[in-house]
Amino acid sequence: MFVFGDEYTRLVREFVSAPRPVDVAVAFLGADAERLLSNSTGGRVICNLESGATNPAVVKTLLENRSFEVRTLSSLHAKVILSGGRVLTGSANISANGLGLESAEAARWYEAGIFSEDPTVVETAGAWFRDLWQKAVSIGVEDLLAAEMRWKARRSTRPSGASPRSDTGLFAHILSNPEFVLDRPIHLAVYREHASVEADNAFLRWKKSEGVAEDGALEFYEGWPELPNNAYLVDIHCGPKGGISSGGFYWTGPEKITKEFNYRGAGKGELRIVFKQSTYDGMQIKRKELDRFLGLVAPVVRAMCFENSAADEETAFCVPLGSIIASVEGHGVPAEA
Repeated sequence: MFVFGDEYTRLVREFVSAPRPVDVAVAFLGADAERLLSNSTGGRVICNLESGATNPAVVKTLLENRSFEVRTLSSLHAKVILSGGRVLTGSANISANGLGLESAEAARWYEAGIFSEDPTVVETAGAWFRDLWQKAVSIGVEDLLAAEMRWKARRSTRPSGASPRSDTGLFAHILSNPEFVLDRPIHLAVYREHASVEADNAFLRWKKSEGVAEDGALEFYEGWPELPNNAYLVDIHCGPKGGISSGGFYWTGPEKITKEFNYRGAGKGELRIVFKQSTYDGMQIKRKELDRFLGLVAPVVRAMCFENSAADEETAFCVPLGSIIASVEGHGVPAEA
């Protein structure tokens, strides 16, 4: 029987959460897999841990649950579940779809499959599963550590889920879909002091010597060696009275581009060159949306800025947006007209 939409989703959940043994050969396991499987009386799970699309935290939890045996097979791409004399095969993984999506992100994708209670079909699927189980290998601590790195790398490049026809810009998308920023290289670059005169002059001299156009495509940060490579920065200045403003959205590039300069008194300074961005993952950086975003993150930024600094001390910090997005109130920003 062909199933799709809500019925397919219902069957997937019923198969993996029913209080009976279950055999699962699903390449990619996501955030809800361990919870869905918690009602089962146990079973065997084959995943593709090497792909980078299986959440290693889920695998670790399942391994700690002595009711389940978990193995990995690097060539697995199938999605087959056997339980109670029935078999379900189709497009869905358990909570994710192989693109590094999690929970609400995965819910926006269309899924379909085939459900059967035919004894011949079920037996054939069972023999297939038993053969794969013999080919799959056990998972050790070192495998989980390597998988964690692959998982984070894949999560950072997963698709946005925004419609290509949508007029929604990046910041409206973030506020209506906060999970979008999790594990992505988008940071808040917050500072309390503007660049020094020496740094401004050094930047102008560097642009002139390199023949860089005066179009604002390049900017700099002063004395900030900790800025990560290949990161996207939401530039935020926090004034002495807590006023919040932004110079835009920047990319640090795959490698550091720096320029040393001398201060008038003594000592040397360093410029970190960054690239202004007009889009991210196909979504425009819209000023009205950015201003709305700033208004919503302002309380969090002020708290971090003033709680982590002595009075009148210069502070600057670069924080992954995913680590603070849950603290931001007012999700659901409409697209800019």
